[in-house]
Amino acid sequence: MPTRPALASPDLLALARGEHGDPFAHLGPHRVATGWTVRTVQPEADAVWFVPAGGRPRPMPRAAEGVFAITMADQPGEYRLRVSDRAGVHMIQDPYRFPAAVTATDEYYLGEGNHRELHAVLGARPDTALGVAGVRFAVWAPNARRVSVVGGFNRWDGRAHPMRCHPSSGIWEIFVPEIGAGELYKFELIGSDGHLLPLKSDPWARRCELAPGTACIVHEA
Repeated sequence: MPTRPALASPDLLALARGEHGDPFAHLGPHRVATGWTVRTVQPEADAVWFVPAGGRPRPMPRAAEGVFAITMADQPGEYRLRVSDRAGVHMIQDPYRFPAAVTATDEYYLGEGNHRELHAVLGARPDTALGVAGVRFAVWAPNARRVSVVGGFNRWDGRAHPMRCHPSSGIWEIFVPEIGAGELYKFELIGSDGHLLPLKSDPWARRCELAPGTACIVHEA
């Protein structure tokens, strides 16, 4: 993994505001000049701790409003985050430590317009990554500057789960750990002009609320 330069203030501010178009370039674990850093965006947290598997919690200093980071000498293995916010203190998995599921083959056939299993790529699908159960979200939004998945699991806050962009195909995706079937969700987009758009329903959703509700529902695998 290449070493990344120190994070510039504009990137920090964009992450804090939920406006960054490439959050996976900065959140989660990354190699830096002094070792490794782990960053997380927790918009409503007053404190966050890094909790390595089998180790003691270590406080993560605040890098910007809602952004917390810690630097260490060695590459972090499995870890969790302990977050203190208005709901109390709770342990969570870091969604930015999980790899992408959209493959180069997916992108190739999507680019050709010949992908025959889009239902297996787009939408919301219960899945397992690195041994952790959760839901994989993906949506095609080639002209968006930023896409987030929002739902009850993150208080409908677009700053919490900005998605990974695959520029060659226009797909945005993220794995949200420790949630499952029955969750309500939509997508929040910042358009090509930089303006926040109305929440978007998932065109590949397999379940939706009955009127007057408009949210999509994660369906069983």
